[in-house]
Amino acid sequence: MGLWRYTCLNFGISSAKEIFQPTIKGVLEGLAGVLNIGDDILLHAPTLESHLACLRAVFPRLREHGLTLHREKCKFLKEDISFFRYRFSKQGIGPDPAKQGVKNPADFLSRHAHLAMPQEAKEALEIEEYVKLVVDRARPLPIPFADVVEATSQDDCLLLAMEAVCSNDWRPLQHSASFHTAEARATLQDLFHVRHELPVSYDECLLRGSRLVLPACLGHRAVLLAHSTHQGIAK
Repeated sequence: MGLWRYTCLNFGISSAKEIFQPTIKGVLEGLAGVLNIGDDILLHAPTLESHLACLRAVFPRLREHGLTLHREKCKFLKEDISFFRYRFSKQGIGPDPAKQGVKNPADFLSRHAHLAMPQEAKEALEIEEYVKLVVDRARPLPIPFADVVEATSQDDCLLLAMEAVCSNDWRPLQHSASFHTAEARATLQDLFHVRHELPVSYDECLLRGSRLVLPACLGHRAVLLAHSTHQGIAK
């Protein structure tokens, strides 16, 4: 087939950073003590004189390529600087003190020590309940398994299919009253084609391999759930 080349970017792809990084790197190439990370340009030197020499070399290079700097964000003649959660100085590299102590609430259960006092234990329980509430509300609610079991017990097509799977005989389906409707006939025919993949769980649900076969009444609900996190602009 050979190699393919896209004529336009796929939806969701953002390549600006990947293009910007090497572009700025090429502009600054050859300058000692100068490097860039993303849209940030860092200058480092062992002495003040060499640092000023770096500055004198950088500005003409940027001007030559038509690049400008955000004056309010520029910092000059610093002995230490915080960058990407690290502290850079003449002593070396270390963690940024301003970023220490920041913790993920989801890690609370594995971090907090045993609380012996009743009041402390109560407060810890409230924190755990709050974290659980945030997690539960932050994701779309799935279809409860109990709803699948109940809907399956009321779906004539799935009941007939499960009976055929258990008896290993699909011939009686053709004489069933439910087989005469076009929709039911199409559903049962689809199930017949994959009959070798259809076990029945002990919970009285029809499976296809390790996946649930949903009743027709839950189909629209499952589609809405699948689309709830879809980031496309068209469906």
